[in-house]
Amino acid sequence: MIIGNSLASHDELLGEGASTTSVKLSEILKNDTRLEAGAYDAAARDAAARVDTYPEGSQPLIGVHGLANYANNAFRFRRVFVEPEFGVPFLTSSGILDIDKKPNGYLSRAVTKKIQDLSVKEFDLLISCSGTIGNIGFVSKRQENWACSQDSIKVRFENYLDAGFCVAFLRSVYGRLQLTRSKYGSVVQHIEPAHLASVRLPRFHAIVKAEIGRKVVEALRARDLAVESLDVARSLLNSELRLNFGLHDGERPSTTTVSLRNLRGRFDASFHSPLALELEQLIASRSDDFRRLDSDVHSLSVNGVTKFRKRVFVKKTGISFLTSKQIFQIDPIDVKQLGRGHHSKDLLEIGLQHREVCITRSGTVGKVFIVPAYMTGWAASEDILKIVGNRPEIQSLLYTWLSSDHGN
Repeated sequence: MIIGNSLASHDELLGEGASTTSVKLSEILKNDTRLEAGAYDAAARDAAARVDTYPEGSQPLIGVHGLANYANNAFRFRRVFVEPEFGVPFLTSSGILDIDKKPNGYLSRAVTKKIQDLSVKEFDLLISCSGTIGNIGFVSKRQENWACSQDSIKVRFENYLDAGFCVAFLRSVYGRLQLTRSKYGSVVQHIEPAHLASVRLPRFHAIVKAEIGRKVVEALRARDLAVESLDVARSLLNSELRLNFGLHDGERPSTTTVSLRNLRGRFDASFHSPLALELEQLIASRSDDFRRLDSDVHSLSVNGVTKFRKRVFVKKTGISFLTSKQIFQIDPIDVKQLGRGHHSKDLLEIGLQHREVCITRSGTVGKVFIVPAYMTGWAASEDILKIVGNRPEIQSLLYTWLSSDHGN
């Protein structure tokens, strides 16, 4: 993203510059006498300096003359999860970038103290502040009144266009570098709301700033419409299938016994989930309505990625490479570039094509993604399986089914 002619490009800012820098004593004192090198990262200091010297001036994110009203993160609390009808949807920092955000459980309204203080509003900006630092989420109408964990800093604005502008800036290299240089901690890294006071934003012309904010808000609303359309598609599919299968039936036992003939060589408990086995038996009883993926009716193949015995990365103009985590992000961050000379011959296997359905096979298993048009020609890691077909309507139907609660 180009945010100003006088600011360096992403590649220039992160290029082959100096890896060492000198720090004045006054700068150390101003920075809470921190002595770790990361607090004075050369690229981060350069990014902040370029913003500060922007011809139209700069302003802080929060504080006096800041663009945001305030920033805080939640208090630590005991998480008691309940059935959806008795709780509030709960969002962790790892999910704020997901395209199709889903609750990480439902917090009990009765047990969670001050639960209203955990809620988020539409156009709140969320910044991951523990573990992975600096991921930027933007709260849509669908997530309003969800509860957010203490691992995200909530930033609230008076003007929603200002919020959209801040999302665009903080996702750029200039914003992200300023956020990550404040992190502390040797094992699990953190930043605090107070650290945001040092983040500077360029003072764009009001019309330009409003236009940037408007585009981000339009994208946010368009994503909501897309997810709502997907929800309708899943509802229509389930209605047509008439499975009559309660996924949240509290009466269903959580334990089961498995006979030796049904063991199928698997001793892990998750494989013998009573819920999954019951659904499997129901599907098997309706063989006229279901087909295996490898049946001739679907013309589909399930392909793994085997080519990554060695990855060769370059700094720019390579093949954009997604991990199994990045593939679900709205705006993938820190995307690495594979060297074309080393990996172009493997693109038939590792490359992504429009409407391909991808399923994570390691780490977090079973998450489903359908490739958008702009990712055509990108590459993905060996942590996914790709379902390849020649009929777009079958691909879309397959994604709708596998991404539903039943398919999952």
